[in-house]
Amino acid sequence: MPRGVSPLDEARLQGRLWTPGQLRSALWLDAADLSTISVTTGVSTWRDKSGNQRNFSQPTGGTQPTLTPNGLNGRPVLSFNGSQYLTSPAAASTWKFLHDANGSSVFAVWKAGNSSDPNAIYTLLGNNAGVSGNTGFYIVYDDRVSSSRNDRVLTQVSRGVSGNSAVQVQTVDGAHPANVPTIISFISDPNNGTAANRGFLRINRTLTQTNVDTSAPVATDASFALQIGACGNNVLPLTGYIAEIVVLASIASARVQQQIKGYLAWRWALREALTAGHPFANRPPLIGD
Repeated sequence: MPRGVSPLDEARLQGRLWTPGQLRSALWLDAADLSTISVTTGVSTWRDKSGNQRNFSQPTGGTQPTLTPNGLNGRPVLSFNGSQYLTSPAAASTWKFLHDANGSSVFAVWKAGNSSDPNAIYTLLGNNAGVSGNTGFYIVYDDRVSSSRNDRVLTQVSRGVSGNSAVQVQTVDGAHPANVPTIISFISDPNNGTAANRGFLRINRTLTQTNVDTSAPVATDASFALQIGACGNNVLPLTGYIAEIVVLASIASARVQQQIKGYLAWRWALREALTAGHPFANRPPLIGD
């Protein structure tokens, strides 16, 4: 390889770069792949690269997110202004795996907020409208003074009974700085007999396992359609941007977690999000790893 070629470019040129296309993912949304994005007033469709055709759409121009070129380290992102979101037209049953007993895994690169102290709550994705009395799932960033929360992330697997979730994991204050591109992952295992092992929430290098809930998950459909940039029912819309989302309808193994995070870190030039001992700290994952 010529001098100056990065390990990422070298792997890509040689056709050896590992991507989520090597997995049987349930959803893969990639803002850097412009062939997957349709723009009218804003982004009207974000197409799924998993092969499942689980595309997300927004027909209303005023609530379409914006495609922002060079949004993150030279790559495009989808920007949201606090009143924009995309919705899955698929039946609610399609996304039941996000809250039922089988478990799921969500990985994303995003930025929550456009200032260092937004005093707001923003959603990455969800379908329970942020209410434990609804059925479904969410991942949100919370910086609200009224709730005494500062730069936290909350995740929930709800079962339609108020105050009686299957999984809730919440970080400490300061775990997720606002207005900073971040790699986030949530591994949900709602049927695990050990409460702390029901939810694994990682913000860059830091892992949080605070779940104490032990209620049984349910197999009924979510209360609302799954949304990107909102929590279901157009609630808690995002201000910030989303670069990429990878979702598995299973509990990702430790190796698969390393591969996905390594891929995201190199693709979006966020290698600082990986621990020093991460197997892909010094090179991107390759096919066959």
